[in-house]
Amino acid sequence: MQVILETKNISKRFGGVQALKNFSFAVLQEEIHGLVGENGAGKSTLVKILTGVIKPDSGSIIFNGQTYSYLTPLQALKMGIQVVHQDFSLFPNLTVAENIFSPNYSLRFSPFVKWKKVMKDTHNILSKLGIDHISPNAYVESLSVGDRQLVAIARAVALEARVLILDEPTSALTYKEITRLFEFLKQLKNRGMSIIIITHKLDEIFKLANRVTVIRDGEGVGTFNIADLTRADLEYLMTGHKVAGLETQPGRGKGTEIIMQIEGLSKKGQFENVTFNIRKGEIVGLIGPLGSGRTELALALIGVTAFDRGNIFLEGKKVRFKSPAEALNAGVVYCPEDRLSAGLFLDYSLLSNVVSTNFHAVRNPVWRLLSKYKMVILTKKAVEDFQIKTGSIFSPVKTLSGGNQQKVVLSKYLLRSPKILIVDKPTFGIDIKTKTYIHSLLRSLAQQGVSVLLISDEAPEVLRCADRILVMRSGKIIAELEADKTDEGTLNELVYGERQYLEQA
Repeated sequence: MQVILETKNISKRFGGVQALKNFSFAVLQEEIHGLVGENGAGKSTLVKILTGVIKPDSGSIIFNGQTYSYLTPLQALKMGIQVVHQDFSLFPNLTVAENIFSPNYSLRFSPFVKWKKVMKDTHNILSKLGIDHISPNAYVESLSVGDRQLVAIARAVALEARVLILDEPTSALTYKEITRLFEFLKQLKNRGMSIIIITHKLDEIFKLANRVTVIRDGEGVGTFNIADLTRADLEYLMTGHKVAGLETQPGRGKGTEIIMQIEGLSKKGQFENVTFNIRKGEIVGLIGPLGSGRTELALALIGVTAFDRGNIFLEGKKVRFKSPAEALNAGVVYCPEDRLSAGLFLDYSLLSNVVSTNFHAVRNPVWRLLSKYKMVILTKKAVEDFQIKTGSIFSPVKTLSGGNQQKVVLSKYLLRSPKILIVDKPTFGIDIKTKTYIHSLLRSLAQQGVSVLLISDEAPEVLRCADRILVMRSGKIIAELEADKTDEGTLNELVYGERQYLEQA
């Protein structure tokens, strides 16, 4: 089969960090090619080089038989190298049709837009994808996260991509949407498109990919036929050690002291009559599909939004937080699902991010001014305690890998010594090793007496970490399970109404 895209000995250095070193790989026509590695391995740098965002220091890119020392963004776009990022890169205030076809008109430099054709073509593309429930006239900001991701993929298809790069494509999708997406990607491959899929969900690599390239510390470990590997093989190639030994072994919580009680909590259109409790030192898993109301419930608990009726009791006292700051001061902290827009100040330093929730710890007791010395000491403690990899505590947090960014989010809240930690999809888009670290951290916190509400859409995660599991669908708690008496198939059937995804994967 013919090679369509190849890199030879690509290297890139950022200051003292060697992001890529003599990296070579090749993508075949009509192939789904997996690209895997831990956070910080160099995957994002490679994608930016392939799409012309940054220039490599050395090496070459070969596309369709022609060699380039580097590509510009416009070259990559015209060649048909398209990437769908985790953040989708959509315009929320524009319609679906405008988002899908605006790049086409930018490339043509045409002052005229044929709106009837745009609407017709948008409808045709959405129908091909099997997502014609999305209206071409709908504003992107009104869509669910899952539908936004599908719109981003539809935009790449409209641009006639020859090589489609998908970065964590299923991170925001339900199982049914994942199944539909996989079927569509296979159709695209069969029609001649080459697809590079970057994901931390290794089951998806085994389900989708023909071959997989492993990158570790900026260097290529190798390219392998997926049929020749087991999951354990792939984990070892990615990390250099056996990951199984790092798996969390939860000691199930035995505490009886109830620290938080939620009674009949309701908010119109989001959740209804939600009742449960959290014991001291217990991890309660809250799992449900997109749109189940799980995040909306968490936001109501910490005062981001107001609930219509019901009661919250903290250590036996009735509370109703008016803001996250009030909840924080009471010992209830929330680590948001979207760490980039809601959990971090990306352009600010690691130090600024850690200090942002810990002013009380770095003030001079006399003058009440912030002490730079205390700020540095506190941040260094966060770096050490939470194993954050950074060149400097003064570096912008946007320069860190996804896993290290998540550690920063956790550190700035956990330094508050909370009574209750609410974490929403804490391992979203991070590598195996960091995911295992976070799972171990949650269990360690529980053993120290911290109560944890773990919100997730991954059955293995809540089964591995939680003591009890609450299943939420359509705004209601439909089941409460003991984690050590529940299997993955049963849990997925309750959550999604199907075992299909797991059985096929």
